[in-house]
Amino acid sequence: MLDATFLGRSAYALGILALPLLTGCASQPNVSTTDTFQETYSGAVSAREYGFVRPARDIAGNTINTRRVVRTEVSAGNGADLWNRVRSGMRLDLHADTRIDSMLNQFRRDPRYLEKMSGKATPYLSTIVNEIERRGFPMELALLPHVESRYNPAATSPKAAGGMWQFMPYTAREMGLRLDHDTDERRDVVASTRAALDYLAQLNRRFDGNWELAMAAYNCGPGRVDAAIDANRRAGKATDFWSLELPQETRQYVPQILATARLVTDARQYGLTLPAIADRPRAEMLVSREPMNLVRVATSSGVDFAEIQRLNPEIKSSWFGNKDINQLKVPAGTGAKLNASVAKQVRVMPLNEPRTNG
Repeated sequence: MLDATFLGRSAYALGILALPLLTGCASQPNVSTTDTFQETYSGAVSAREYGFVRPARDIAGNTINTRRVVRTEVSAGNGADLWNRVRSGMRLDLHADTRIDSMLNQFRRDPRYLEKMSGKATPYLSTIVNEIERRGFPMELALLPHVESRYNPAATSPKAAGGMWQFMPYTAREMGLRLDHDTDERRDVVASTRAALDYLAQLNRRFDGNWELAMAAYNCGPGRVDAAIDANRRAGKATDFWSLELPQETRQYVPQILATARLVTDARQYGLTLPAIADRPRAEMLVSREPMNLVRVATSSGVDFAEIQRLNPEIKSSWFGNKDINQLKVPAGTGAKLNASVAKQVRVMPLNEPRTNG
């Protein structure tokens, strides 16, 4: 179903995640997409019927090593409003079509639309923004997970799509994500973000640098977009996204992203409020050369075990109890406690430095 050009493992770099502690979500690892957009727009749930990547709704690292080497991953947030980085990196035409206007007006009917979006994005937006900036992609892509899952790494759709970026299992594996009896990396915020951006980069190349077509293909599949382009060429019509005959869901999907981007650019102009998100580290990754026991990590770091569960939705709950693992996300600052009790050396690594094995 996926072209050979989509094969390949996405780089899974180490780095501190922008993950704050969430409450009340660990007990609901599977979340339906049924009402993803019901609060603001009854017709918009991305890719439920078509594509390779499908949407859903809401949930909630420093590595220790038995050889006594702890690597603390950090990011360079300065505490300013993270939304400013999103605004400054936008590059697409947010006024390209009346469908964007229509979608924007529908979203504005909910006076708390941006407030709710910002709250749900807060734990993860820094990770997404860092990756997009590193690749030089348009920052409108940072809003794609809002349409897909409301920034929910534990989301599961009725069609078996999983994670914040709503990968179907086949596509996830093709993009190098691990899915097995105890781990689902579609729910790992860093791994899934890098895989999703790898996939979007491939789609963008396939469609000659056109990001609207790449986003459409993310929703309904590149074959469907290719067929629509070919049909328009044969009919002597334009082949941009706005001119194509695509599934209705896809015709709404790209305008959803761009309409939300317009609201983010100047919320006050549209009578809405966009709460700031502090641009600072919220969690850190523990990376161990030898397996570490989750219960012991929680005890040593002083973090409640339930918080570790919430920060690591990629670890399947049935295996969580006494599982030994090589990397784990914990709240920012707790790695130092762990270091004091079990480690002799801490090495600070930048967010986007590639992970090494061993």
